[in-house]
Amino acid sequence: MSRHESRQKLATEFGATDIVTEREDEGVARIKEMTKGIGADSVLECVGTLESMMQAIRSTRPGGSIGYVGVPHDAHLDLQQVFFTLVRLHGGPAPVRHYLPNLIKLVLDGKINPGNEVVEKLYANSPPDQMHIQRFLSANCFGDNYTRSGIDIPTRELLTRSILVALGGCDPQVKGHVAANLNVGNDRARLIDVVTQLLPFIGYPRTLNALRAIDELTAASLAPQKQEER
Repeated sequence: MSRHESRQKLATEFGATDIVTEREDEGVARIKEMTKGIGADSVLECVGTLESMMQAIRSTRPGGSIGYVGVPHDAHLDLQQVFFTLVRLHGGPAPVRHYLPNLIKLVLDGKINPGNEVVEKLYANSPPDQMHIQRFLSANCFGDNYTRSGIDIPTRELLTRSILVALGGCDPQVKGHVAANLNVGNDRARLIDVVTQLLPFIGYPRTLNALRAIDELTAASLAPQKQEER
């Protein structure tokens, strides 16, 4: 179920056979129509709102299952109403770091291409006279460097961030690659260790800028430890 053309296209590339653009009552009615009035056997709820959760529940057949990975926000369910739908709810966070190594291997082996939508957005937002720069960027950084073997992704991300920190004047890119490092398993402690090693070579201003990016994207910096009274 999607109203976004780029996501619809991507879903079709990954094997989706039908696209439902309707929402709420109309969306539920469309699902029931497609399943001869029964409802879907299994449904994924990936948003976390009350509207999307209720649409998922009402679109599922009695005895069917709903897996919700969207973090619920302001989604307070009427359990009595859910009880009589006879559906099963299974929820929990998606363990990204658990399946990320296998996912990266699929990308590097050329079996899947997760970057289509990202690259399309780069092209769509680029002025015509800058399009060649975006094509260089997508072909070189994403297509060339990140598909090479010989070095694992976490190490590659550490090196990329270190180079950006050393260059200076790349604060938005440094922040983006702090997030990328966290996503591939390089935690706050490791990022700070690397900055510490860079300090003699890059100086204090760039070191402090690098630490600021880490602080902005990690929760540990929000609660400084109190010094113990002696």
